[in-house]
This record gives sequence, C-alpha cells and structure tokens, in this order.
Amino acid sequence: MVLNTQNPKRIEIANTQHTLIYGVDYDQSQSETLREGSTTNRQDGSTAIEFSNFPTRDFPNSEYTSLGVFLQDDFSLLDGRLNIIPSVRYDHFELTPTADPIYLSGNTGSPTPAGYDESELSATLGVVYKVNDNWSAFAQYAQGFRAPPLDAVNTGFTNFSGGYTALPNPDLKPEMGDSYEFGIRRFNDGNSLEVAVFDNRYTDFIEGLAVRGFNPATGLLEFQARNLDQ
Repeated sequence: MVLNTQNPKRIEIANTQHTLIYGVDYDQSQSETLREGSTTNRQDGSTAIEFSNFPTRDFPNSEYTSLGVFLQDDFSLLDGRLNIIPSVRYDHFELTPTADPIYLSGNTGSPTPAGYDESELSATLGVVYKVNDNWSAFAQYAQGFRAPPLDAVNTGFTNFSGGYTALPNPDLKPEMGDSYEFGIRRFNDGNSLEVAVFDNRYTDFIEGLAVRGFNPATGLLEFQARNLDQ
C-alpha cells in the first residue's frame, strides 16, 4: 500500500510571498520468498542429493513500513531575485520479520531474524539568485537518511556448489549523509544550460555484500553487508 499526498499553499507574511508545500509519504509492503529445487539424472531419472534444505527462504517473510512527513517553504526577497527554500522532513521506518519453520529449517545456524525501528529528522536549505532574466546561481545543503535494506539485515543464502554464502547483519546502522551543491543555470529562447558541482559525505555508509573472506571452518567465501565509517 502506497499513499502520497502533497498540498501547496501560498500565503503572505510581512509583505513577503511564501509558498508552503506539505505532505505525507506512506508505504507498507509485505515481502515473501520461497526457494525450491532438485537435481535429476537424465539417464536414469534418479534424484541427486541436495546440499540445501528445500524448501527454504533466502530471507524471512517480512512487513516493511515507512512514513515520511515534510514541510517546505519557498519565499522571495530583493524584488523576487532571491529565493530561499528551507524544508524539514521526518522519516520513520519499521521492519517486522517472521521466522517460520521453512526459514529456520533452511538457515540452520543463522542468527534469529531481527527487526528495526528507526526515525530521523532531516533538513534542506536551497538558495536561488537570479542574476538577470537569463542567468541564475543556486546552492543547496541537504541532509539524508537511509534505513538498512531488509535483505541485508536478514539474508540467508548459501550456495554450497559455488562455495559462498551471504550472511545477515542485524547490527546494521542507518546511513546518514550531508550533501552540498553549487551551480549556475542559463535559460534563453527555449534552451537551457546548467553546470553544477557537488560533494556528498556519508556516515555509516551501507556497503551491500562486502567480502568478509574465506571461512576455513565451513569452506565457504563469506559476503555480508556492513557500515563504513565515512
């Protein structure tokens, strides 16, 4: 289920035109997987022994819910030549996994599936200055927030014939970011030109399926999502 609402409203405060935009993003989804397989000898029709327990699930059945509420203002100064656009957003993410017998039998030894409940408040500030009718300069600072993907938190896939396994990481932290952008734009007779430079810096960046190394106890090459400091 997905719900998106957005409402613009123009008001006047102290002889300054403000355009307020506010809205809600809501998403709820169910994730279910099932993996089955068998190997048959074409010559005699016999069934080969499987190294994996089938049926199984690569990650547990899960319910994922996200909620975002935002408010943005756009107001102009200097006779409309300068626009300032501040905004704020609240995000909430929730993951609820279900460890049923099919998942548990196919992922023996894996950690108990973990859920998470994360919230964050982020802000953005944008500025646009109109040099003349054709040229304008802009700058923006934005904070970012990303919850861990559900398949990274509770994955459970092993390929014995390929010699590798993907491990879950229930200790993943949310990814945070700070973004800076500067640029210029030109509009003239239906043509446009934009040049921009930007710098994005992350804290606890989520690297999907990073190589952990070879595990001599299992004989498998291990992969696991992880957080990078920055």
